[in-house]
Amino acid sequence: MNKMIIDCDPGHDDALAILVACSEKHIFDIKGVGTVGGNHHVERITDNARLILQTIEEKIPLFQGCHKPLQRELEVQPHAHGDSGMDGLAEIPEIIYPVEEKHAVEAYRDILKTHKDVTIAALGPLTNIAMLLHLYPEVKSSIQCISLMGGGIHHGNITPYAEFNIYADPEAAKMVFSSGVPIIMSGLDVTEKAYLEWKDIEPLKDCGAVGFFSHELLKFYHESGKQFGFDVSALHDICAVAVISRPDLFTWEDLHVEISCEGITRGMTCADRRLKPSREGKVRVVMDVDQKAFAAYVLDCIRSYERK
Repeated sequence: MNKMIIDCDPGHDDALAILVACSEKHIFDIKGVGTVGGNHHVERITDNARLILQTIEEKIPLFQGCHKPLQRELEVQPHAHGDSGMDGLAEIPEIIYPVEEKHAVEAYRDILKTHKDVTIAALGPLTNIAMLLHLYPEVKSSIQCISLMGGGIHHGNITPYAEFNIYADPEAAKMVFSSGVPIIMSGLDVTEKAYLEWKDIEPLKDCGAVGFFSHELLKFYHESGKQFGFDVSALHDICAVAVISRPDLFTWEDLHVEISCEGITRGMTCADRRLKPSREGKVRVVMDVDQKAFAAYVLDCIRSYERK
């Protein structure tokens, strides 16, 4: 059983990542979910997380985290996820899912002081995680790994060189990548291959309440992707969860990775792939995925809610 903290900024693909993780009761023991300012302001992000957890009838503690990057102002990105950060739902019920009073960083500290071998699934900017490691370095020994969605060895998306989650708070990413904690990095190299096609999405509308919820989100996300030239829906954040639950679906390389914080390469994950690198590879960089098996896995996780 993998004890897990989910740190997120939902987000359509965050939502699906949470659905997948929460469906795998025999694999994940989720100790808490925390939110961070990322694709939208943290208050809006937290409401999105409340709605997700309420829809799947979970009782996992939810904590609100940092509202802005360590050294910068938050730059929200409504282009992919809409004005709410998670557009597409025709009807939104009254949201009654509770938010704990404790700040996410303090909650993570307390979880890690109580439990060992905890995986942190980091699905947004790394602000909360950087603050945790900076303020409470003694908890590092309780972290099994940080499995994050972010970066890309070959290209970016928010800029030619940087992926959004790392670009949003590169100083936080630099702190996390240099912390010595084991890192699994699912960047654009793999996440753009981890997609669903419309033929996969359409039948979900008839798969119970969670399937219908997923269908509405994915329909918007699929249509939104077309403005960027995509005809499939890349479920980036699920990779950070699925690489733990289904590592057989993925391949990776262990590389030395550094973060650029300034200039044209701000947010770039700079990897040393030379035959004789100057430093030992400390970051497990996920590079490829069996797309058909990945899609089947995700769809099965969503449909599993109907069987409960």
